[in-house]
Amino acid sequence: MSQIFVLILLLFLSGCKPNITVVDFAELTHAVWTDVRVWWRHMQQPVIARIDGHRITTSDMAEAYKNYSVGRPKWLAAPKGRQTLLEGVIINALPEVVAEKAGLDQDPTYQQKLARAKRELLARFLQERFRAIKPITEEEIKAQYKADADDWARTSSTKTPPPYEAMRDEIRRQIAYTPWNQQLLKMRSSFPIVVDTGAVESLPFPPESGPERRE
Repeated sequence: MSQIFVLILLLFLSGCKPNITVVDFAELTHAVWTDVRVWWRHMQQPVIARIDGHRITTSDMAEAYKNYSVGRPKWLAAPKGRQTLLEGVIINALPEVVAEKAGLDQDPTYQQKLARAKRELLARFLQERFRAIKPITEEEIKAQYKADADDWARTSSTKTPPPYEAMRDEIRRQIAYTPWNQQLLKMRSSFPIVVDTGAVESLPFPPESGPERRE
């Protein structure tokens, strides 16, 4: 596997710009390794159908069942519910297959959005892990609701706050903000951060996206 990474790096080096650093290559290696592991896990899933080579797996069926079963539709419990669910998975996968056949996955705009979506998903995953360490209790939410209700009674003309159940999720999010923001400040001070002052000063503001190269 290490030889494959070295080959990829050498091929990339032959066509890259001179400002690519060792750190950038390390990031490339990490990205390739992550994608290989995702692909390998996908390969472990039993295949139940193919669309022109595109795999439909048992995990695709399980995810679709989870999504559809929320409303408990009658067709899902029918004798042919399994076949109907599979047909739905196939129909939903068709746009992806057609897009890949058309080469849209090589479009720079798509790749830019995909990279951003990956970063945002990873950041949310970390945030969920952090909050799972010390879950917010019902008592904390009720105490905050009572404090907000007292403020509401003093400042609002209606004097009556919204019902607890209507405010519960929003209060939970508000309580979660403080420890997460404190964690962000800790992370900010834990990493060496180098800012290219000249590049920042020369950056058009508001920033504009650079020209995208089409293959």
